[in-house]
Amino acid sequence: MSLASWKAEFYPAPASRIKTVTGAVEHSLRKWKGLRAAALGRHGVEDLVGYVKQPDNPLLKPFPIDDSTCALCWILDAGDRTQWRDCQRCVLTQARGGYPCTAPAPEEPEDRSPWLMFTRDGDPEPMIKLLEKALRSLKKKL
Repeated sequence: MSLASWKAEFYPAPASRIKTVTGAVEHSLRKWKGLRAAALGRHGVEDLVGYVKQPDNPLLKPFPIDDSTCALCWILDAGDRTQWRDCQRCVLTQARGGYPCTAPAPEEPEDRSPWLMFTRDGDPEPMIKLLEKALRSLKKKL
């Protein structure tokens, strides 16, 4: 098992190829579920503060877990990676009552947004829960 096998299971297509919001949430949810310790261990990879790396191959470029691999960010950017995105339009921001995944809500400690909890603690569960909430909301609208 390897970084390649992890990507085949949890990131089979680049975020830039996803064209619908529902598809982007599903794509993101799949990626974030792959960041659970059991999934990482099954593929012999590990989380290194926002990157997935293969420890037995230090020359292999780590896989970033950031806006470059987020299908929702790609949709908001409309393919233009030179502009700052308007996160207020993101379904995750809407699911958090107007606060983006990268920023804490007023009732949260300043380092406790879903994204920050992952980058600080390696905990993907807050993002998984947020993505699941957004997906439920989208499916209700259909």
